[in-house]
Amino acid sequence: MFKRVLSVGIAALLAALLTLPVGAAQKVVIKGKKFVADTFMGVPAYYDEGENGYYGRWQCFEYVQRFYREAYDLEMYASTGCASPTMVTPGYGFQKTKKPKPGDLLYSPAERRGKPYSHWAVVKTCVNGVVTLAEQNHHWNGTVVIDRETPVSHAEYDFFTPVGVGRADPQLGEKHEQAKKTASNVPAWFRWFWDLFH
Repeated sequence: MFKRVLSVGIAALLAALLTLPVGAAQKVVIKGKKFVADTFMGVPAYYDEGENGYYGRWQCFEYVQRFYREAYDLEMYASTGCASPTMVTPGYGFQKTKKPKPGDLLYSPAERRGKPYSHWAVVKTCVNGVVTLAEQNHHWNGTVVIDRETPVSHAEYDFFTPVGVGRADPQLGEKHEQAKKTASNVPAWFRWFWDLFH
């Protein structure tokens, strides 16, 4: 009898876990101006309290452009009106992918969303066909959802990966790794003195 009750209990628990929605991420209340809701590869996602997001300063495409500048040292362009990102730095481009990896872009066109605007985000992780996103300007009623998850197969989304054109593909974090190496060559006394006044 005990084994039967235990097995029924375990089955009920498993069924409950399997019905949890994808995207059960954390909601955070936006407080103040230039509020940092999330950070990926050292690049913060900003929000301003009281802004509705649609016309706000911190747009989704501003985040992906800044992310590529800071994390890859590449200039790119994206907006709510373009169907694919454009690499501005010579020798690099983007191509669509069905297997996104960290640093790739998610694009959700307005017509597929049923909204008057599109959305851009950066892929943080991709595990078992589900991506976790770093994004800006994706909030409701003064809160922001961080680490939002969505299936790669979702019909609303396209994914783009950066590629080298006649050269090696760019690697996420190369700029940060170089910065760490440079920082480690600075004498400890100088770092202490610098931190004292900054």
